[in-house]
Amino acid sequence: MNKITVVIIAQDEAVRIARTIASVVDYVDEVLIVDGGSKDDTVKISILNKARVVENAWPGFAAQRNFGASAAKNDWIFMLDADELFDADLQVFAVKFASDNIDGRVAFAFTRIGDFLGKFLPGHDKTKHVRLYNRMHHSYPATEVHETIDATPDEIQAGPGVILHYGFRSIADHVSRFNKYTDLEAKQRFADGKKFSLPSLVFRPPVRFTYQMLIRRLWRQGLTGVIVSLLWVYYDLMIQMKLYELQTAKAPAWVDTQK
Repeated sequence: MNKITVVIIAQDEAVRIARTIASVVDYVDEVLIVDGGSKDDTVKISILNKARVVENAWPGFAAQRNFGASAAKNDWIFMLDADELFDADLQVFAVKFASDNIDGRVAFAFTRIGDFLGKFLPGHDKTKHVRLYNRMHHSYPATEVHETIDATPDEIQAGPGVILHYGFRSIADHVSRFNKYTDLEAKQRFADGKKFSLPSLVFRPPVRFTYQMLIRRLWRQGLTGVIVSLLWVYYDLMIQMKLYELQTAKAPAWVDTQK
C-alpha cells in the first residue's frame, strides 16, 4: 500500500483551512497540519476537521516542509498549501495511487490553476508543480523561496488532476505577499553571488508582460489578465531594485545579517 500523508504548512489560516482539509481527508491516509504559530483558530479548526496537528516555530519554507515530511506517518508525501484544494480527478488519483506499483524514486508533478478577481485562470500556470514524493528518496534543499523537491527531471512524472489554488484575497494582499517573496528572492540571489542588472531592470518587465499575456495566454482573461501580468512586472522590478539596495547600501532591515 502506498499510503499518502498530505502535509499542509499553515499559519493563521482559519478562514481557508477547513475547505482545504475537506478536499483531501477522505482520499488519503493522513492529513497533517504543520502550524508555525497561529494566533487564530487554525489549530482548533484543523483538529475538528480530522487533521493531525504538529506545531513548529517558523524556520522558513523549505525547512518547514521537511519538518512536516519527517513528522508524517507515511513515506509518500503530498505537499499542499493552506489555500489549495484537490479537484475531483486528483481525488480519484489519490485513492488509486494506494494500490499502484510505484517506484519510490518517482516524484509526481501536477497542474495548478489559480483564481484572481473572482475567476480561475486556466492555461496561465503551465508549469507543473512537484508535490507528491517519497521522503525516503527526496526532500527540499535549503532555499529562501520557490522551494522544490530535489528530484531530477527523469524522476518526475506528470500526475492527473489539478490543484485548485485559491490564492487571491485582495490586491493589497497580493502586493504584500509579493513584497515578502521578493525580499526572500533578492536575499537568495545576493547570497548566490548574483548582482543587480540594469538591462534586467529596464528590459525584463516588458518581456515579462509580453510573456504573461501571449505565451501564458492571459490576453484571454481581459482586464484581469492585464492586471495579473502587471503584478508580475512589479515582482521582477522589486527583485532588481532590492538587489541594487543590497549591493549599494548597508544591509536593509529586511535582511537577517545573522544568517
